[in-house]
Amino acid sequence: MSSDSVALFPNERRGRTTLWLLISMLVPELFVSIPVYYFQIRYGNGYSRMLADENWRIGVAFAAMFLLILHVFTIIYFLRWFKRAYHNVAQLTGKMRYSARMSVGAWFIPVFHWIGPIRMMFEMLRKTEAVLIKNGVMAKKVRVYYVLVLWWFFYVCAGLIDIFDHTQLHPDMRFKSIRSFSNYALVFRIVNDLLTVFAIVMVQNYRKRERMLRKLLFVREVRSQQNPDILDEQFTAL
Repeated sequence: MSSDSVALFPNERRGRTTLWLLISMLVPELFVSIPVYYFQIRYGNGYSRMLADENWRIGVAFAAMFLLILHVFTIIYFLRWFKRAYHNVAQLTGKMRYSARMSVGAWFIPVFHWIGPIRMMFEMLRKTEAVLIKNGVMAKKVRVYYVLVLWWFFYVCAGLIDIFDHTQLHPDMRFKSIRSFSNYALVFRIVNDLLTVFAIVMVQNYRKRERMLRKLLFVREVRSQQNPDILDEQFTAL
């Protein structure tokens, strides 16, 4: 093997699992959202009308529990995939703005989690794109950056809605009417559905780039025992 070759860790299985978990999340989300959309359009207070029916209440409760479990596993696999992808770009192109560990930690730092991860994703896209264009594998695609911006827009919106939701615990900030609560629930559902959709598209877009990178002649895959993945060890311990 040439001394100029670049060794990358395999990431296809992580990306595939992350993608299928996101798709699996979308199913119960739509199970709740579609009736909300229908009742909201027809009656103007969709969520409250839906929950007035006992069968729908039971269905929504099961969907919410299933979503919670899926959400936990999706976060774990997404972080594993994202960290490996970021590390591989560092191996491929040299020094990155952040460390591989920060590619995980950034998601849990207040305020910075709205800035750091998207900067990392932009950096990954730009650097992989430069390598692939240089080697004649792909042409520049602007659309993927639009998808990234939309994904991040809905991610930030979801975070702001979550903050707003917590303010409802204060008596003076509670919803003044059933209709205002239903409108809020409708916005919440739209934002979360679109966030999941754009996350699916974004992960799939980057997985395509990873597959193209692995086909380059100077790229080889390795498994390293000298550089254990801390997040992998934590996941295995679960």
